[in-house]
Amino acid sequence: MITIRTFFNSVDAGLARSLLESRGIQVYLHGENAFAVEPVPAFGIRIQVPESQADEARGILGGEDNAPLPDDFVLPPPQPSDETEHPKL
Repeated sequence: MITIRTFFNSVDAGLARSLLESRGIQVYLHGENAFAVEPVPAFGIRIQVPESQADEARGILGGEDNAPLPDDFVLPPPQPSDETEHPKL
């Protein structure tokens, strides 16, 4: 795995991961769980992909760290909730 981009907030990292995965690229977010301990870890969240897919992933994300998502980006559909409705008392 090779780091192709670093984000300093979990929302941007998650969106980038969703975009890459929607294009069939395997993604690992190194440091993703650090936000549970520290709001903004100094090392950021590193997006890592297999070296063989790095060029394609960089092309999808664009050359700039804050490049906008492409117009055809679609959020994945919401997953069904595991929560059950509780009866009203």
